[in-house]
Amino acid sequence: MKDKDVLPSPKSRFLKVSCTECSSNQIIFGCASTVVKCRACGKQLTIPRGGKAKIITKIDEVLT
Repeated sequence: MKDKDVLPSPKSRFLKVSCTECSSNQIIFGCASTVVKCRACGKQLTIPRGGKAKIITKIDEVLT
């Protein structure tokens, strides 16, 4: 049996994003089930879609 079968890797990731209006950085969950807003200006960053959230801002980095 392969190690890959024993410990599956997660399908979701944390994302470091920056707001398109105020350039503030924030870490969000890629499968967010609620609306995520910017902490600085309040602009909406994600749209929940049941599974993975639709990211409507710039993704700077995918964190593992």
